[in-house]
Amino acid sequence: MGSKINIEDKQVLFLAVNLMDRFFHAQTTSLPSKDLQLTAVTALFIASKNLEVDPIDLKTCVRTLCFGKYSKLHFLEKETAIRQACD
Repeated sequence: MGSKINIEDKQVLFLAVNLMDRFFHAQTTSLPSKDLQLTAVTALFIASKNLEVDPIDLKTCVRTLCFGKYSKLHFLEKETAIRQACD
């Protein structure tokens, strides 16, 4: 996985999992299982932006990691939700 999206710092993966865990813990209602991919890739996107010098770009998330299943707007809305849940 690291070579396909070029993650230099493995801490990005740990932070992404931590963000997902905190996000799901903060939810008061259950989320649909189809939301898992969007949440995971968005958490990776956030972690990459926070830790990498050359972070994963949104286009890579949309086209490469999710095969066009979600739009840029979906990612930006999910990013806002995750950031709010995680402070």
